[in-house]
This record gives sequence, C-alpha cells and structure tokens, in this order.
Amino acid sequence: KPFTVPNHPSPYRDMSSAIAVPEWYASVGALSIHPALVKVVKEEVCPGTGFSPAYFWSCLERLTKEFRFELEDCLGRRDVLQAEVDDFYESNRKAGHECTADAMRPLCKQFLKDIGYLEEDHGPVNI
Repeated sequence: KPFTVPNHPSPYRDMSSAIAVPEWYASVGALSIHPALVKVVKEEVCPGTGFSPAYFWSCLERLTKEFRFELEDCLGRRDVLQAEVDDFYESNRKAGHECTADAMRPLCKQFLKDIGYLEEDHGPVNI
C-alpha cells in the first residue's frame, strides 16, 4: 500500500510545480539525467552486460512511468521525514543539547524509530 501523508499533498504529484531540472542535464527519452550519471552508465554499467545505454535508459523510463505514483509517495514521505528530523535536531539544539554527543545517541535512535525512519532488523530478505 502506498504511503500517503494526510494533509500533506506531495509536490511531486502536481507536475505544474515540478522541480526545475538544470538545462545542462542530458535529455534521454523523457528523462533528464545528470551528465555524470550518463557517463557512468555508458562507461561502467553497460559494458560487458550485452545491454546498450539506450536500452538501459528506455527501461528506466518505463519503470519510472509504471511506478510514478509510488515514487512520488516515497519522495513525499522522504520530505516529511526530513522535516521531522530537522525539527528534532533544531529543537534539541535550541534546548542546549549537542545531538552528536554520545549521550544523545539513544535519544536520537529512539526518535528515528518513533518516526519510522529506523526499523528493527527482521533478518534476511528474499527478492
């Protein structure tokens, strides 16, 4: 089930407010890719696999279209978590706590568990 945040519309769902992509990004199909990643795929990822970079990017484009809403929900969830983490550290800093101190680690770890950022290890996962 996709994660949704009540009263927190994802900015990723409204493409009119999509994040601007720098003009110098490479256009690959409908994707806008950082040139360094284009280079890595061409020079490191694809050689020896039997797959061309064009095939790699077309598959990625299909996947991003297929899973668009799930990806948007994940990005929205990431934004919510980041805001909670920022608020936690800022409020503790203002209260005079040094969050990088060893004594704060248990509190920080518990906070991350409480907001769902950290989960217990449930052992090996099969995919």
